[in-house]
Amino acid sequence: MKSKNKNICLLPWLHVFADSKGGLIPCCLYREQAGEKSFNLHKSEDLKNYWSSQQLKSLRQQFLDGEKPIGCQACFEHEEAGIPSYRQGQSQLLKSTIDEATDFSIDPPYQPVSFDLRLGNICNLKCNMCGPHSSKLILKDLLKEDPTRAQLEEFKSYMNINWFEKEEIWNQLLSSQGQIMQIHLTGGEPLIMPEVEVLLRMLIKKNLSKQIILSFNSNVTTLRDSTTRLFNSFKGVKIHASIDAIGKLSEFIRYPSNWDKVKNNIEELASKRLQYNIIEFQIHSTIQNENIFQLPTLLEFIESQDYLNFDEFNFFPLEGPPWHNIRYLPDSIKNEVRKKYSLAKYGKNILQSVLKIMDQGKEDPNMFRQFKNLTLKRCSERGFNWDELAPEYMDFFTSPN
Repeated sequence: MKSKNKNICLLPWLHVFADSKGGLIPCCLYREQAGEKSFNLHKSEDLKNYWSSQQLKSLRQQFLDGEKPIGCQACFEHEEAGIPSYRQGQSQLLKSTIDEATDFSIDPPYQPVSFDLRLGNICNLKCNMCGPHSSKLILKDLLKEDPTRAQLEEFKSYMNINWFEKEEIWNQLLSSQGQIMQIHLTGGEPLIMPEVEVLLRMLIKKNLSKQIILSFNSNVTTLRDSTTRLFNSFKGVKIHASIDAIGKLSEFIRYPSNWDKVKNNIEELASKRLQYNIIEFQIHSTIQNENIFQLPTLLEFIESQDYLNFDEFNFFPLEGPPWHNIRYLPDSIKNEVRKKYSLAKYGKNILQSVLKIMDQGKEDPNMFRQFKNLTLKRCSERGFNWDELAPEYMDFFTSPN
């Protein structure tokens, strides 16, 4: 029986997400619930066990019944704010690519046809809102700050992520063969990760590449010929460039990037789409406390570039760490954000959606205090002046409360 309810999400039927440590959950936005069993690609049999697990069956059934699963609330919150959600976008993509997207009567249904993979935590940046799961540079800093962390199991797991080195895992992942439609890669930084290049060459060698759309979340700080020249062997390539601000603020948030180089790479990819086999190029912005005031400036930049437009812009409200989450900003700061957005020339609909997300939470003075202290510490260590990066915060950062 096919389901026609408006809440349906095809990801639990067709999509596998594996985080940088090989952990399996329904998607990158899923909020894991207490008591849920853990599955990990370190155990090659876990993919099959996960796909037919009771908790994934339960999630599928909730969607069939028209419910909104608790773990999937991020997408529904985005939709309530007028933002196209990941659920909607991926379900539409899968529907348009497969005539009969899924047969809900099969248990377990279908082989996975969509993969979202993090092949480790190799990255060239230390983004302020990121962690050791996605950047070995952050891991190195944390261990330097407190060497005893090296004895913690969590940190040990970040030091040697190697699930993707096991041949039997790839045999399972690629067993769908003729059905695989898309593979999304992030990291770490996928355009510099040797493991990503190894995977692309493996897909080409197995004669699977021409049926697969590659998708990358990338900081676009580095374009390597050895990776980009493989793009034309695939059905198409999507580049989602992670850009949160322009100029010095961009360099502060995604430290230690160089804005001029990033800007040049954006132009290179976006203006030469045919050459790179790019079927979609988008700016993806993570909205958080550091860039909440400067979003209008980023939108002005997009408007000023001939090779970009607002249809190719998407934003994602940061969920955590909570001290960067705009939902917990003091009400006085939220009011200043509203004032600034009311004066913006471009992207009014985008800005209104951001405000709706911001208003979903209550102010938390403790969270703001953590944000302020950490931001000033980072500025001092890296040679930035916060008053120049985000002058709207000046009075709130000097206030003792």
